[in-house]
Amino acid sequence: MDQRIPLCLSLSIAFGTVSAQTPVIQWQRAMGGTTTDIAYAAQQTADGGYIVAGNTDSNDGDVTGNHGGDDAWLVKLDGTGAISWQRAAGGTSTDKFYAVQQTPDGGYIAAGYTGSSNGDVAMNHGDLDAWVVKFDALGAIVWEHTYGGVSTEVAYAITTTADGGYVFAGTSRSFALPGNHGLEDFWVVKLSGSGGELWQQQYGGSSDEQPYSVVQLVDGDYLVSGMTASSDGDVTGQHGAQDAWVVKVGSSGTLLWQSCLGGTGYDYAYKARQTADGGSIMAASATSNDGDVSGNHSVYNDAWIVKLDATGGITWQKMLGGSSSDRAKDIQQTADGGYVFIGDADSQDGDLSGNIGIADIWLVKTDALGSIEWQRTLGGSLGETGYAFDVTADGGYFIAGVTNSDDGDVSGMHGLGDAWAVKLSGAGTGIDELHGPVISIGANPCAGPLTISAAQDQGALNISLIDAVGRQVLQERMTGTTHILDLSDRPSGVYLLSVRSANGVHTVRVVLE
Repeated sequence: MDQRIPLCLSLSIAFGTVSAQTPVIQWQRAMGGTTTDIAYAAQQTADGGYIVAGNTDSNDGDVTGNHGGDDAWLVKLDGTGAISWQRAAGGTSTDKFYAVQQTPDGGYIAAGYTGSSNGDVAMNHGDLDAWVVKFDALGAIVWEHTYGGVSTEVAYAITTTADGGYVFAGTSRSFALPGNHGLEDFWVVKLSGSGGELWQQQYGGSSDEQPYSVVQLVDGDYLVSGMTASSDGDVTGQHGAQDAWVVKVGSSGTLLWQSCLGGTGYDYAYKARQTADGGSIMAASATSNDGDVSGNHSVYNDAWIVKLDATGGITWQKMLGGSSSDRAKDIQQTADGGYVFIGDADSQDGDLSGNIGIADIWLVKTDALGSIEWQRTLGGSLGETGYAFDVTADGGYFIAGVTNSDDGDVSGMHGLGDAWAVKLSGAGTGIDELHGPVISIGANPCAGPLTISAAQDQGALNISLIDAVGRQVLQERMTGTTHILDLSDRPSGVYLLSVRSANGVHTVRVVLE
């Protein structure tokens, strides 16, 4: 951020009681062509629109430029859900994106895999390579790199880092790569801002490991989560068939600690994010009902929400679902101390209500201990899966996944399966919305100091700023009726600002230019 104007945003705050009502659909968009298209990752962008990443097998409808078979697919939506641009990326083999983030320069970094060695892909080392692509703000490729050996490598997650580079997490089966323990390992690779490999490390045992998320922590280290089937090597404390596995990795790749979580069944961690207390919250699924797991509603998967402390120990766990199979895929902490998670649900009983068909996307708001405050199913009669979501600047939600329906909540379906984007309201969503006149907002997006004004002295107020990947990047105390935050050293992007008193909490999204 170059030139700051004197005043960015003024908040006038009054505190009341929290409203908790189920959000409603503002708009939805089925995206794709006549074959199969899927969205695996999504984020609100600084301009108030959205970026969606996945793959497409189509070359008609919303899709142009497919190179052959499955292409990785990047779609930019405006704030109303209209497609601003789309980019099919890859070659004549199979290519997919599993992750995307907006970069500080307004472009995008996407990660997945490629089996191609033509088209947009300059080279391939073997069977499948991990593939990372930097796009500019209009979807043109700035650079692309493949990473791997002669076997199969996949990047499942990527994050921007504080030093201007990137870290991706994936799997490697190439024994020639340093540190492989056997079969698939957690594979974590640190990249420079231009995609050059700075270091790579593998973590695991003699069986399979698969990571599904990576986030950089406030201390500069990394939290990686997924699953392990091993009980040797780097893995200790394994409970059964497959455990959720969370590891903390130092800034240079050193394994700092690991935590196996689960029971004798099949348990997976899909996403773990840092929480305001320095611990983390994990979105997972579990078939177990022993070991670390209790409260399973059936012999199938339940959505499993686990609160971890700063060293990976369980603070509490909660099983949510019904008599069929239900999963939690992504989760974020809300400023009231609770959580919102996205997943999919086959059940129509237990904690579920409103399921329309075979499987619906499931959005759930919980309190600080995992008890449901509200839940909402989304979909039609033929099945949907939710892979990613973001809490939006207006306090609502943006959801991305896949739909097979053209009824219920879904309209405009193109073919066999479409990528599906849904925007839900912020009004009455239960995320720190207070009765009465609460805030007056000046310029937003903005580019300067932020002034917080309380209508009256509320005593000591706790102020937190959380970035787009869930890291608490600022925490200050406010006394009196006015406080100024200096945000001049913060990168451009979307942030969540919360102000908490003994009487309540208010949250607002701040967009820094």
